[in-house]
Amino acid sequence: MYRDVVRLHSKVLEVAWRLGSFEVNRYEAVFSGQRIYAGAWTIVSSSSEQVPEVKHVVRGNGKLAPAKLYSSKYSVGVENVDESELVEFVEAIANFEAWSPNEVEVDLTYNVERRVIEHPEGVAEEVKGFTLINIAVVQKGKAASLAIGFLGAPKKSHIKLIRGFLEDLATRARLLPRAQRLNPLAAGKWTVILYRDAAAALVHELSHLLEATSLQRLPLGFRVSEELSIQDDPFYPQSPAYRLFDDEAVEVKRKTLIEAGIVVGYLSTRETAGAGIGEPGNASGLFHRPIPRHTTLHVKPGDWRENELFEETKQAILVDEILEANVADDVITIVPETAWLVEKGVIVKPIIVSRIRIRVSRELKTIDAITRTPWLRVGLEKGAVVCELTPAIRLQAYVD
Repeated sequence: MYRDVVRLHSKVLEVAWRLGSFEVNRYEAVFSGQRIYAGAWTIVSSSSEQVPEVKHVVRGNGKLAPAKLYSSKYSVGVENVDESELVEFVEAIANFEAWSPNEVEVDLTYNVERRVIEHPEGVAEEVKGFTLINIAVVQKGKAASLAIGFLGAPKKSHIKLIRGFLEDLATRARLLPRAQRLNPLAAGKWTVILYRDAAAALVHELSHLLEATSLQRLPLGFRVSEELSIQDDPFYPQSPAYRLFDDEAVEVKRKTLIEAGIVVGYLSTRETAGAGIGEPGNASGLFHRPIPRHTTLHVKPGDWRENELFEETKQAILVDEILEANVADDVITIVPETAWLVEKGVIVKPIIVSRIRIRVSRELKTIDAITRTPWLRVGLEKGAVVCELTPAIRLQAYVD
């Protein structure tokens, strides 16, 4: 029987600009729990420092794989934050010269989380600070958005570093109301360039098929394009998903999931590894049954420069920001926020595309170009931070 005690302390400082209004909010929460594994998980938790008592233990037929548990403390990204500097940072974005302050929403949070697992071999403790920023610009009833995240706290000086992204957001916001819907007669198979968040969404959804608990799990040896190699990297230094131990206190390591187009590994927990699927180290969930999730998916960069990719593309649809993405059976579906028609290396005009569909067994084999420069997308999934570091990807896909 395995038993541990878990605690999570969360502090959030939020500064927001919403179409001309301004907010500063602080949140603080404490959760504690006790977990017992006796062939199945029994988990009790409460929103207090007091660890709740386990009154009944469920027994099952599973087992936990042996694993090296982390027994130390570390801190990353934690800084003394001057609230006025966060306010200046948000005001600088709201008053960016490319838009009116009444057209923009900025939501910035600086998060400090203390995660503690008291296990039979010691205590694993992490204190982590990270920033999440969401920006939306509204023009003529259409919104273009941008999400940024990184370890540590933001400073006004960072505006210079993200200026290019803000200018790109302003361009998308200005052009989006002019977008025309793709002619229904043109729907069908297209060359598609997935850029920034769209490329990240592709590998994010693909990762769900590499989770040990997935009913649609891809078999080892499954082949996609040899251009594609993906690693789960919990140590990527700028990522808010950085960690040295997972939510089972298992010491983490880099895992290769796809190597030159071949599935070679899975995201796994101690329980799924105990069932013979993968190696532990990707558990997510302190207060529910731990499930396998990625930290930072790192797609191996290719040899293409971005300008070369466009110049060598006769006609394509470029997708960057997205509204949603999902995977069902063999199909990854991406719903774009913005899409663009590319002809002979030139972005011609914005277009409205209902969805992009990519069959894992077919279109993922058509990837023929990956650029050199990656983009870090930061998101939340069931309360956990997950990230994807992805270059632009060109492939064939169904567009309608």
